[in-house]
Parts: sequence; C-alpha cells; structure tokens
Amino acid sequence: MQPSRDRDCLNAAHDLLVATDEFDLVPLDTPIADLRATSDSRAVALLECGDQADESRTGSPVTLMHTRQFTVTLALRVEEDVVRSEALERLANVACNAINGQSLAGQTFFDQTWLKTGKTDKSRHPEWRTVLSGQFVYELAGYTDANTSV
Repeated sequence: MQPSRDRDCLNAAHDLLVATDEFDLVPLDTPIADLRATSDSRAVALLECGDQADESRTGSPVTLMHTRQFTVTLALRVEEDVVRSEALERLANVACNAINGQSLAGQTFFDQTWLKTGKTDKSRHPEWRTVLSGQFVYELAGYTDANTSV
C-alpha cells in the first residue's frame, strides 16, 4: 500500500462531510472571506489544513508518526438567533459524527481521528460561523517514505 498524504486524508474527510447531505458546499482550502452560506436553510462547511507535527519512533524500521491538524468552519445564514444557534449545534454534531473514529483514506488511526466543536463567531448577523478543530495521525515507515506521487 502506498503511503498516505495529508491531501488524501482531507479529501476523505471532505467526502464524509458531503455524504451527510447537510451542506450546500464543502470546499477545501478556500479563504473563508470568499464564502458565505448560499441559502437561508443550508450551511457551508469549509475544510482547511492546519499545523503538522512528526514524531520519530525507534525500531526496525524507524517509523514517523505524522499528525495533521485541520479545521472545519460551518457558516449558516438564518434570521432568528435561536433557530440559527440550534441549527449550527446540530450541524457541528453531524460533522463530528461523520469524521470521529474514521480511518481517513484507509490510512489514519481511527482512534486518533477526531473533530470537536469550538467557538462561534456571531459578528456577521445573520450569518454565524462555528469553527471545529480536528486531527488525524498516520504512520510513515522511515524519514523518506512520504508519498510524492502526482
């Protein structure tokens, strides 16, 4: 099996969010300033890469544990504050349920793949945005095992 890439794992997370059929759009690495919810009843979920960390594990062969942080920003436009708040909470739970415990691209450790809800930005009435943070971890066999395929 070919080693994974962060992009493969993010594409798998994207596919899981799309499969929920809860979002009008699920773009990857698009500036949030360029997006807004496309209707009053459906949300946008923006998936973005974050920081990464690599930890060496000794053994034969030497392995590298690769951890990638990512965010999912949910944006929803609804006039009523209570309705919007409840809808964003439900959508955050949908996104977390879709990703938590998955082996993304068949490569990540399922027990280290997670997404959790975070802060909600309420400054753009009637649109609110909730940022969820997550991570996934996969193993590379050695320091030069990164996938360089196109």
